[in-house]
Amino acid sequence: MAVVDGTLFVSWYEGSPSRIRAKKYVDNAWVSVDGNGTGGLNKDSTKAAMNTNLASVSENSVTKLYVVFQETNGTANQLRVKLMGPDNTAPTASAVSFGGTLKVGNTLTGTYTYADAESDAEGATSFKWYTATDAAGTGKTAISGATTSTLALTSAHAGKYIIFEVTPVAAAGTATGTPVSYTSAAAVLDNAAPTASAVSFGGTLKVGNTLTGAYTYADAESDAEGATAFKWYTANDAAGTSKTAISGATTSTLALTSAQVGKYIIFEVTPVAAAGTATGTPVSYTSAAAVLDNAAPTASAVSFSGTLKVGNTLTGAYTYADAEQDAEGATAFKWYTANDAAGTGKTAISGATASTLALTSAQAGKYIIFEVTPVAAAGTATGTPVSYTSAAAVLDNAAPTASAVSFGGTLKVGNTLTGAYTYADAESDAEGATAFKWYTANDAAGTGKTAISGATASTLALTNAQVGKYIIFEVTPVAAAGTTTGTPVSYTSAAAVLDNAAPTASAVSFGGTLKVGNTLTGTYTYADAESDAEGVTAFKWYTANDAAGTDKTAIAGATTSTLALTSAHAGKYIIFEVTPVAAAGTAMGTSVSYTSAAAVLDNAAPTASAVSFGGTLKVGNTLTGAYTYADAEQDAEGATTFKWYTATDAAGTGKTAISGATASTLALTSEQVGKYIIFEVTPVAAAGTTTGTPVSYTSASAVAANAAPVVSNVHITGGIKLGQVLTGSYSYADVEGDAEGLPVFKWYAADDAGGSNKTVIAGASGIKLELKAAQYGKYVSFEVTPTASAGTTPGTPVESEALGPVGVLKGDANGDGIISPADALLVTKYVSGKLTLTDEQKLMLDMDDNGKIDANDAKLILNIYNGKGA
Repeated sequence: MAVVDGTLFVSWYEGSPSRIRAKKYVDNAWVSVDGNGTGGLNKDSTKAAMNTNLASVSENSVTKLYVVFQETNGTANQLRVKLMGPDNTAPTASAVSFGGTLKVGNTLTGTYTYADAESDAEGATSFKWYTATDAAGTGKTAISGATTSTLALTSAHAGKYIIFEVTPVAAAGTATGTPVSYTSAAAVLDNAAPTASAVSFGGTLKVGNTLTGAYTYADAESDAEGATAFKWYTANDAAGTSKTAISGATTSTLALTSAQVGKYIIFEVTPVAAAGTATGTPVSYTSAAAVLDNAAPTASAVSFSGTLKVGNTLTGAYTYADAEQDAEGATAFKWYTANDAAGTGKTAISGATASTLALTSAQAGKYIIFEVTPVAAAGTATGTPVSYTSAAAVLDNAAPTASAVSFGGTLKVGNTLTGAYTYADAESDAEGATAFKWYTANDAAGTGKTAISGATASTLALTNAQVGKYIIFEVTPVAAAGTTTGTPVSYTSAAAVLDNAAPTASAVSFGGTLKVGNTLTGTYTYADAESDAEGVTAFKWYTANDAAGTDKTAIAGATTSTLALTSAHAGKYIIFEVTPVAAAGTAMGTSVSYTSAAAVLDNAAPTASAVSFGGTLKVGNTLTGAYTYADAEQDAEGATTFKWYTATDAAGTGKTAISGATASTLALTSEQVGKYIIFEVTPVAAAGTTTGTPVSYTSASAVAANAAPVVSNVHITGGIKLGQVLTGSYSYADVEGDAEGLPVFKWYAADDAGGSNKTVIAGASGIKLELKAAQYGKYVSFEVTPTASAGTTPGTPVESEALGPVGVLKGDANGDGIISPADALLVTKYVSGKLTLTDEQKLMLDMDDNGKIDANDAKLILNIYNGKGA
């Protein structure tokens, strides 16, 4: 017996088998809390229950009552615990309300406070919204689809009271509480339409102008403006008589055309809100005056400027105007000729349609008329033509003249004469391609005047052909416009052309050391009486037996101002000869030479010292030669040569060249094992005496051999059944640390672990082996032959232990490791000829080992799958 929260509880056991009973005392009566005794509180009704106790426990500030009792079947006992109370209370909702403005277009948001006596978390609490005709909830009607905590007010709710209902739901315990609602104190207000005010338009009421509408948008609910609509109309008066919509005029601007001339214009605005009540009442504005037409443009002050003479250009001028300030368009121009200032015989000049006119001989003696037709870019486009006539006729053009003709320059072969003259033209026509000619004559009077071939420029280069002749320069003036060619004018020299003196060379010598391998550089001074520039002066070098030039002999190919001394010149005297050449006038002068005071000395050969080599004397290593190069003349080192030899001892006995060993390094091979190594250097200079004496170095010991690589720990891993993959493994080693090359792998099959009838498995040359039917029942081994990437290779083959015999997993032909109906299906398809099997699959599916695949094998597989066989 126990009391919890003021309620008395009691429990006991009764019956056979005994059961646990429990009641509580409520309102002066005992009330069953065990299902009216049907089975009592027992967990298992077939077992006896006894030893009942009541225990109270405080959980989350709530005192809970539990019944503890024992159940038994005579051999096994269980301890049972049953919760008796108190009962779980439903959740509650309080402070139910909502926020937001009661007006169409606004959103209401419901609020409430959730609570649960057992602190059960809130579950999916439900919401409903209703309308009513008053605050008392009369005519309460659910709003379709309104089952969230928010409600967007529409015109359907206008004039209605709003009810928000909350049904609290707990996530555990007694789940659903009592609905609680809240009703608005006022009804929903409707949404006012937007308005447009201060409607008008700006712009000039004249064809070609654009009118721009203006208005003020407003909305009582401050709804943003949407796509407000515009219309434009014409009317016969300001009262709007015969109001007619202008086709296509639905924007806030209107471009006036001739169709609106004399009409009044109406601008109409229909305000549109982006939300709420969308469309307001149209509002319009009518112009106080009608649309005016557009006047044509005008041209005034028409004239032209320029000299009325052939070859000149006349330029038209005018003033453009337009009453509506329309910009000027492509105004048209025409030019005419006439016989007098009155315009008699007025004739259009072909192609003259620009604002300028170039006068030609066709207009000589004619009066000129310039006509302008003004054109506006908008409005009434074309105005009335206006013209202007010259007060005088066009004059013809005079030929150009040349005066003060002469030439400058020295009358001597090799010099250049430059003509000079003064060009003039009465009309100031620019000079064109004035023509020039040069002549020779026997005297200053021009006797025997003869044109010099090709001499048609303003300059003349004098040659031997003109020696003793007088020179004539002739100019024919040419204008670029007007009358183009004038009268030729000439000028004759007062003296004849003189001949030209030859150039000279002096101070001839050379610099440099007289020793083989050095370079001599010739020097000289060039001169020319006429100051003719130096041309391609010629050079020659000679050898001689003494300073007097005995047995002077030209050195083949030595024709520049420098000479590289070779051994061929050793002991000889050197002669440098210069023949001066001018670029103009008399071209070639007399040759001048210079002889050395001493003979050329020979050049010492280069030397090699400190010859040796570094590196380990063992097969597979590389030896690197070393030496010191020197040359008495400091000649740079050229392509010094190297040789390597073997010998049978350090004294060089049996010295033998190593084939192909001509670099400064030597890679030792097995051919040099036990031999002494000799490194030989022959120094070579890049210049002078090029090749020196060979110098060599011999090793103090012989070349040692290189050990072959080895393998160890050769093993096999993997399953030993058909279809499975074996993997070989091994450890590689090399005494010299040579990197592993490409090892050779072999796999063998034998009849037993001792290797009887061992044969190589064909094609098995990798580190892995997939077991095939041919290996069934065999013992398999793995062999590795090590190879090094350098040094002595290969090593000795090493074979692993033999694994076997190779078996088969009977019944598993698809390789999934499971014997299943899928494997039996393979048998069935094979027997019916619908597929082929590999040799491995045949071994796996031959369940009775009779050497064939038949329905009995499929049956045996299914028996294993169903647990009826093994």
